[in-house]
Amino acid sequence: MFGLVIVDVLIAEVRDQGSFAPSAEIKRRYGIHPPATPQVKPQCVTLHIDYADGTSWTLKPMPTSVNGMYVKHH
Repeated sequence: MFGLVIVDVLIAEVRDQGSFAPSAEIKRRYGIHPPATPQVKPQCVTLHIDYADGTSWTLKPMPTSVNGMYVKHH
């Protein structure tokens, strides 16, 4: 699961499925349009990973989401 973060605020999230090699760069385009933030660059961060061996990893601390701005995509 990936998140669009602006100034430590989670604006949107997307889920991706597949089998990826360790350290693989994942390039995707999602239909998420962040609000205009001319002075602040948005970041795409990894929020959660489920590994094939059954283990998982979650970003800690998770960015805060703001109800009026948050978009959840699956």
